[in-house]
Amino acid sequence: MSKEENHTPIIFQEELFAEATQAALDALSQILQQEVSLGTYALGKIHHWPTRWKEIYSQPREGFWLQTNLQGELEGHSFLWIGKEEARQLGEKVLKNTIENSENTEEEQEILNEELLESFLLELDNILSAHFIKFWANQNQLKVYGDVPDLYKDLLPKVLEESLAKESKLSYQLFYLEFICLPLEINLEFTWLIHTSEN
Repeated sequence: MSKEENHTPIIFQEELFAEATQAALDALSQILQQEVSLGTYALGKIHHWPTRWKEIYSQPREGFWLQTNLQGELEGHSFLWIGKEEARQLGEKVLKNTIENSENTEEEQEILNEELLESFLLELDNILSAHFIKFWANQNQLKVYGDVPDLYKDLLPKVLEESLAKESKLSYQLFYLEFICLPLEINLEFTWLIHTSEN
């Protein structure tokens, strides 16, 4: 059954969503080798969402956006955001050995560090998205998978910007989660936009 033929509303089960969230937290904790917890989270209409989300999404800041598009029998997108300074701290923690063992010049090393960081962030987005894609698929018995992520610097992805502007008119569900790693002073903002019916 293709997504064009799927007219069944997407079912949301809080218990399964909590399981997907916990799986993502566990994966993050393992990668960072530090405890990661769930901060603020919100479901549904944006005007009920926490102030932190509104500040990040409405006031552009330096950082990285990772966008993953759903493919298969369900339309949707995930958006992972991390600030520039937090991304640098994260890179230093995770890529420390790779960076220290490099014999490149300072200029070459700076370029390499940026490339390594971006590659790591893309892989991190892959891992986090996979837990929730599995959740959508299992919950609704759909064949769903994630496309190759896209990375944007400082710029809110167009599909998210357009969706927020038309939020009250479109048939989709929004989910927002904030992942916090206190030891590293890092916050990751993770948003899902899931189409719940055919327009």
